[in-house]
Amino acid sequence: ISVTLHVATATAGAPTLSWPFALQPGQALPPITLEPPTLQLSGARVRLERHRTRLSGVASDDSGMRELLVFRNGRKVAYRPAISGSARRLPFSTTLSLRPGRNVIRLVARDADGMTTTRTLLLWQGRQDRFPLAPGPVGGA
Repeated sequence: ISVTLHVATATAGAPTLSWPFALQPGQALPPITLEPPTLQLSGARVRLERHRTRLSGVASDDSGMRELLVFRNGRKVAYRPAISGSARRLPFSTTLSLRPGRNVIRLVARDADGMTTTRTLLLWQGRQDRFPLAPGPVGGA
């Protein structure tokens, strides 16, 4: 008996994944576990007095990475494709131009299976007396 498992996602543009299996009568399908990529960040702070900051990190996944996208206030500002679909790590570094006040930064890491991890950061640009938040680093979680 030959069985093909199709996994479809509801996200527009996401690929459909297929796995063929050869089964003997009475044999169960092997378990399939899909995990989204991990995303580790460094280099950003919650409050910045300069208009530019560097955001760096690494997206990784055991099945391989496909791409990383960075959005600022809803607009795509950086795109980093994986050179190879089998690359398990995708390091990135981008300089962000910030507007005064609140800046919503969204990072989307997509692996070779089409699974995504999204991280949203709020970065404030301006003097501390205008935005009374305690400054601090942006962590990897």
